[in-house]
Amino acid sequence: MSTENLIELVEMHPSIWNKSCEQYKDRYEKEKAWIEIARRIFQDWDTLGKKERNKKSQRAISTQTFQRKRATTNLT
Repeated sequence: MSTENLIELVEMHPSIWNKSCEQYKDRYEKEKAWIEIARRIFQDWDTLGKKERNKKSQRAISTQTFQRKRATTNLT
């Protein structure tokens, strides 16, 4: 998954990023939004156990962070 695709998915859920959105203060709404994003990223999300979900999430975050750092390093 590209960084752009992840950004598009997050932008679809203002409860995650828009402080002026009423749902921004609602932890339940944020959790629902992140789960929906995870389901779009990982097709098997609903069949995974908690540990497997955590591993996949952490791996995806690490990959995105690495790609972002590499992209900014190559620009300079």
